[in-house]
Amino acid sequence: MSIEKTIGEYRAIKADMRAIIDRHMQAAFSEIKQEFGDTPTAVGIQVMERHVVSEMYPSGVYAGCDVRLAGE
Repeated sequence: MSIEKTIGEYRAIKADMRAIIDRHMQAAFSEIKQEFGDTPTAVGIQVMERHVVSEMYPSGVYAGCDVRLAGE
């Protein structure tokens, strides 16, 4: 496999992952807007890296989020 193809596949995977996260965050903001009438002004997401010895690469594990509202 050429390096160009490998880089292209890597970038495509990252874009697909970003699209999934964006879709879920847009749904979360819509749900928050419906329930509270407004949305946060900032959201921080914590991801912890986890590396199992038997696996070649580490993976991320969702560890929570911080939310800020207007005026904070």
